[in-house]
Amino acid sequence: MAAYDQSILVIDENTLEVVDRIETTTGIPISLTPAQNHERICLRNAEFEEIEIIDVAARKSIDSFTLSRGRSKVRIWGMAVDPVQNRRIMGIARVNLAEKEFDFFTLGPSQGVGFRLAPGGRKGYGLVQRIGNYEFWTFDLEGRRVESRQRFAGRPRMSLEVSSNGELLYIYNAGATIDVYDADTYEFLRTVAYDADMTSFIMIPEGTGPGGG
Repeated sequence: MAAYDQSILVIDENTLEVVDRIETTTGIPISLTPAQNHERICLRNAEFEEIEIIDVAARKSIDSFTLSRGRSKVRIWGMAVDPVQNRRIMGIARVNLAEKEFDFFTLGPSQGVGFRLAPGGRKGYGLVQRIGNYEFWTFDLEGRRVESRQRFAGRPRMSLEVSSNGELLYIYNAGATIDVYDADTYEFLRTVAYDADMTSFIMIPEGTGPGGG
C-alpha cells in the first residue's frame, strides 16, 4: 500500500495488519504496478516523472529512472481512449507484449468505469464513482460481457483493488482506511484503519518475498 509518508506499507492479507514498511527514494508513491512474476513493483511518483523499482523479496528500492532530459520534462500520466467514429466506447484489451499483438472487444458506450483484473484473468472488476452514483461492476472476460453491476454507498475519491484469491474487493483512498466487500455479492464486510494516508494499494500472492517458495 503506497502512503503519503514516502513509503510502501506491507500488509498481511489474512489479518490486514501492517507487517513491514519500504522506504521510497523518489518521493510520494502515487501508483503501484507489480511485475508479471511479482518479483518487482514499479511505482510512479507524485510528480508523474520518475519510476522507481522495488524488489519484493528484499523489500527495498533497487533502482529508479526518468524519461526527462535537461529542460525537457516527460510526465507519465497514464493512457487515454481515442474516439472511434467521433464517439467514445468502452472496451477491454488483452495485450501480448512479446508478440506486440492485442485483442480488443467492446462493451458499449463509454461509462467511465475503472478496471482491475482478478487473479486467473477470467474476471475483472470495475468501479463507477460519480457523485450520487457509486457502482461495482463485474466483467466476464471469457464471455466478453458485463456480468453484473450494483450501486453501493461509496465515498469520494475511491480506488479499487482485488484480493489475491479474487474473493474480496478493497475500496481505498482517500484517507487511511480500507473498506472490504464480498466480490460475489458486493456485501460490505468491514473497515480497516491504518496510521497513514494511502495513495495506492496492490496485492502480492502468498509465497512471494522473504521465505517464499
